[in-house]
Amino acid sequence: MLNAPRTVGEAVLQAAERWSTRPAHHLRSPQGWRAITWGEYGRDVRRAARAFIAAGVEKDEGVVIRGANRPEWYVAALGAALAGARPAGIYATSTREQTRYVTAHCDARVAVLVSPRDLDAVAPGPDLPRLAHRVLLDGADGFQPRGEPGAGPMGAPSRTELLRPQTPDGAMSWQDFLQSGDAVPESALEARLAAQAEHDVAALIYTSGTTGQPKAVMITHANALWVGREVVRHARLGSDDRLVSYLPLSHIAEQANSLYAPLVSGAQVHFVEAMEALPEALREVRPTMFLGVPRVYEKMQAAMLAAGANAPALRRRLVAWARSVGAAHGPAIACGAPAPFAWRLADKLVYSKVRERLGFDQVKLMAVSAAPMPRETLEYFMSLGVLITEIYGASEVSGPATVSMPPRYRLGTVGLPIVGTEAKLADDGEILLRGPNVFRGYLKDEAATAEVLDADGWYHTGDVGRVDADGYFSVTDRKKELLITSGGKNIAPAPIEARLKQIPGIGQAVALGDRRPYVAALLALDPQRLPAALAAAGCPDIDAAQAAVSPLFRAFVEREVERVNTDLARFESVRRFVLLPAEFSVEGGELTPTLKLRRKPIAEKYAGQIEALYS
Repeated sequence: MLNAPRTVGEAVLQAAERWSTRPAHHLRSPQGWRAITWGEYGRDVRRAARAFIAAGVEKDEGVVIRGANRPEWYVAALGAALAGARPAGIYATSTREQTRYVTAHCDARVAVLVSPRDLDAVAPGPDLPRLAHRVLLDGADGFQPRGEPGAGPMGAPSRTELLRPQTPDGAMSWQDFLQSGDAVPESALEARLAAQAEHDVAALIYTSGTTGQPKAVMITHANALWVGREVVRHARLGSDDRLVSYLPLSHIAEQANSLYAPLVSGAQVHFVEAMEALPEALREVRPTMFLGVPRVYEKMQAAMLAAGANAPALRRRLVAWARSVGAAHGPAIACGAPAPFAWRLADKLVYSKVRERLGFDQVKLMAVSAAPMPRETLEYFMSLGVLITEIYGASEVSGPATVSMPPRYRLGTVGLPIVGTEAKLADDGEILLRGPNVFRGYLKDEAATAEVLDADGWYHTGDVGRVDADGYFSVTDRKKELLITSGGKNIAPAPIEARLKQIPGIGQAVALGDRRPYVAALLALDPQRLPAALAAAGCPDIDAAQAAVSPLFRAFVEREVERVNTDLARFESVRRFVLLPAEFSVEGGELTPTLKLRRKPIAEKYAGQIEALYS
C-alpha cells in the first residue's frame, strides 16, 4: 500500500501508478474528445520536471505559466513543483506590465506561454534578470499524437506529446523543452523530490486584486493536498467522475477543483478553453461535479428566462407551477426532508428537463465560489430543482473555508466551517479563519503578511459577516469596500447591488456613495434580458444603446428601482442612476479575471457619469 503523499509531486506520481490506464484528461479536437491516461500524465510530469532541472531551475525559483486551460498547463505546474520550483499562473487577460511584474516578482527562470502573441510580455530585459527560457505551447491545439501508450522506455515520447510547432526566434517549443530534460538522470529528480517538505511552497497564487500590484499567496504542499481531499470528500469524487476545467487556472478555486482534487480521486478532467464553448461542452460531458462563479450562473439564469419568455403559454404555466413547488419545498428538501408528490411530479415534468438541457442531469454537486451569490439567483435555481452549494473562502485559505450543502444547507448563508477549520467574528464583524488550509504568507511581503495573519494563526479575511445561533456564516460585504456617506452612514454595497441586478434588463450594478450625500448606481444592461424588459416596459424592440437613452425604458427602470428601495433603509436607498449600454467585462477593465467588480477602475472609467449623478 502506498504511503500518503507529502507533496503534490508524490501525489501525481502515485495517482499515475494507481490509475495508470484510466483517463485523466480529455481534450476536444476536430475528431471529438481525446483521452490522456494517468500513466501518460505522470510520465509527462516527470519529463517536464527533468526539463526544468535542465533549464537551470533551482529549488524555490519561479516558473510562470500563461494560457488557457489545457493539459500542458497542468503538466508544467506539477512538473515545476516536482522539481522543487514554485509555479505561478498568469491570467490570459493580464497586461504586458502585469505579466512582467509577476515574472520578475517570483524570480521566474522559465516562462511557459500559449501563443506567440505572449512572447513580447516576457521579452528579455533588465527587469527580468533571472528569466532564461521561454517555452511556447501554441501549435498544440490540433492534438496530433504520436506513439502509443507505454511505448518506449521512461522518458521516450508519449502519446500526449505533440508534433513540434514552429516557434519564433528565442523561444523553445514545448516538444523541444520536454526533450531537453531527457538527458537529466532520474536520480537528480529523485533527489529534488526527497528534499521537499510538506510545508514547502507548491504554488503561488497572485491575487487578481482590485487596486495596486497583486500579492503572491504562498500555497504549501500540505495546503494543496488538504484542499484536494476536502473537495473529494464533499463531492464524493472517484475515478469515474467527470469535471470541466474552464475557470482561470491562475485562480485557487479552479486549481482546487480540477488540479488537486483529481490527484486524490482519479477524477477525469475535460478542458474547455473558451467560456463561449462551455454550454455545449456541458451537454457533451455531463459533469458529475460543477464549480461556477456567480456570473456564470447569472448568465445561465438570463438565458433560461429569455427562452422561457418565448415559450408557448401552456409551457410557461407549467414552468410557473413547477417553480412555485420548488420555491415552497426546496429549502426543506435540501435539508433532508422527504420530497412530496408535487415535487416528484414537477421533477419529472420540468426539473429533469432543465437539468438535461443544461448538461447537469448527472451532476452530484453544483457549487459556487469566488464571490457572493445573489440570493435571488440561488432561489431561482432552487425553484427549478437545482441546488447550488455555496462555498466561502479565499486564496489565503487555499480555497474553501465554509460550505453550505445538504443535509446542513441553509439558503442565503455560506454555511458552516469545513471540518478541521475554525471561523469566528472579530469585534468589528470581520470574519477570521484558522486551520490547515491557511497559507504560508505573501512572498517577499512580510508587512502584508503581518496585516492578515496574527500571532495565533488567524487569517483576517477583510470580509464583514455575521453568524447565526446555529453557527452558519453569512458574508455581508468587504470591509474595505464599505461606503461611508458624507453623512457618516456605513453602507455595504453588495446587498444593494444584488437587488438591483434583479431588475429586468439589468445585468450588473455598482452602488456608489462613498463620501457622497446619497447612494447612486451604475446599471449595465444585459442584452439577453433586455428584450423581455423592453416588452414589460411597453417599449419597441430597440438595441441596448437606444434603450439606455429611452425615456420610456428609463421610467420603467425608475419604477423598479423604487421597488428595490422599499426593502432598503432610507439612507441606503438609490436616489439616482445611469444606464450603461454595455456590460462590464474583463477586457474593458471593469472586472477581475474571476468576474468580480474592480471598483476603482470603474470609478475612473465612468467618472463623468458619476459626477453627473451628484451634480
